[in-house]
Amino acid sequence: MTKSNSIKERALPVFWMLLFFQHGLAQNTQPIRFHSFVLGASSVSITDNYSGLILRGIRSSELAYSYSVISPYRKKSIVIAWNNGQAGNVKLNDFFAAYADAFSVVKNKNGRFNTYLGYAISTNPVFITKQNEGKQYSWATSTSLSAYSSSVYSWKNNSISLDLSVPVAGFASRPESSKVYSGNVNELLYESHDNLFFTSSTILKPRQ
Repeated sequence: MTKSNSIKERALPVFWMLLFFQHGLAQNTQPIRFHSFVLGASSVSITDNYSGLILRGIRSSELAYSYSVISPYRKKSIVIAWNNGQAGNVKLNDFFAAYADAFSVVKNKNGRFNTYLGYAISTNPVFITKQNEGKQYSWATSTSLSAYSSSVYSWKNNSISLDLSVPVAGFASRPESSKVYSGNVNELLYESHDNLFFTSSTILKPRQ
């Protein structure tokens, strides 16, 4: 693809692991449930060739919620996050949601260490508003399937988890390079799921 019309994007998850035979064992073990909320601030960089943006250090605030159910044989989790930032005449809204389901493949006898393998499904719509004489909208939406792994180490009432997802396949949407989008919010949400194309990369590129 010669046109780079792209927004650099977070990787999304999913992969199908045929480990269903462990599902019955998980039913006999009382799972542990975790809830967490995150409120933070960060610096975000954007490259968006559709609207001609190359920005570094956008001040951004983030709100995220996660929920996990973990047993010795299975781990399921949901993550929902919203990132909002602004720099000059540019405003960024970044939404992320993911569901992961994995089964234990490696664990020690006392159950302190456990490694799970499975899949994750993610969606990540990013909306950019550029205000000049009028408003110009840009976006990058993606829904992906990834291979997912999680390693958990527990002791007493504490635990550490390392999660990794590798994109396998998905669909994404970007604005048409020959069209300027300046409608209302309802029109923008409708257009942002049009012109879908297949992708398995963290950099979203449209078809030629």
